[in-house]
Amino acid sequence: MSHELCEIGVIGLTTLGQSLAAHHASTKTRVCVADEDPTFVPAVINEYKTQIEAGEHEDDPLPRASRCMLPSHSMDELIANVCPPRKILVFGTH
Repeated sequence: MSHELCEIGVIGLTTLGQSLAAHHASTKTRVCVADEDPTFVPAVINEYKTQIEAGEHEDDPLPRASRCMLPSHSMDELIANVCPPRKILVFGTH
């Protein structure tokens, strides 16, 4: 599943950026996230996964919501991972 393109990109993981990415990922929309500080991205994704996995069921045929928020290590990678026409939202950094 990790090779599938994302539907939305979020640059800047402020509180608003994190909330928007988490909301869309929880509805099983694939979201690619990036921040000016690349070490912050895994922390945000891990926190999201911890919160969302408690409510997921193994027998759900759709992709697990905890797998719908994906990290990006550069802007080029984020752009390449979002399907055209690209929907990329830009916020400040944390």
